[in-house]
Amino acid sequence: MGILILAKEKGYLNELMETIDKLVNNGFRISKKLYDEIYRNYNS
Repeated sequence: MGILILAKEKGYLNELMETIDKLVNNGFRISKKLYDEIYRNYNS
């Protein structure tokens, strides 16, 4: 979660979220709970 805060502060959050989506779409496993939490923080 720390990297999300830093990315948001630096203005890189959109790129980070795109990368997370690409990873998940290519088989990277992440729990639904964590994925949802990341997106909640992304949209806040």
